[in-house]
Amino acid sequence: MIYKDFKFPFSKNSITGVDVVEDIESIRQSISNIINTKRGTLPHNPRFGSNVLNYLFTKMTPLNELRIQIEIEFALENFEPRIEIISIDVISNPDLNQYEINIIYNIKQLSISDTVLVNLSLS
Repeated sequence: MIYKDFKFPFSKNSITGVDVVEDIESIRQSISNIINTKRGTLPHNPRFGSNVLNYLFTKMTPLNELRIQIEIEFALENFEPRIEIISIDVISNPDLNQYEINIIYNIKQLSISDTVLVNLSLS
């Protein structure tokens, strides 16, 4: 075990006090938190997060898919130094007003690859 973080949402553990996530799960949780935190909402770090949720209120086009990809890449490169991004694929589903985002990355310290699937939707 190299990485260890509190599990969100917080839940109480009778042995350690608070549940935790480790290694791959820690990084997956961090990626999700970075993507889903709207930039400007953290008082002491207003640059943290991304603005991808704003794209749920715009027309789904290939150009917006590219903008989402660039936004996620920027956010992860700046706020998740434990990974190296291999690829980010954004697929829109207008019928569900949803974007499916597949992120493939290497975990630097663990020398392994992992994939995270993030669904952005209004529901």
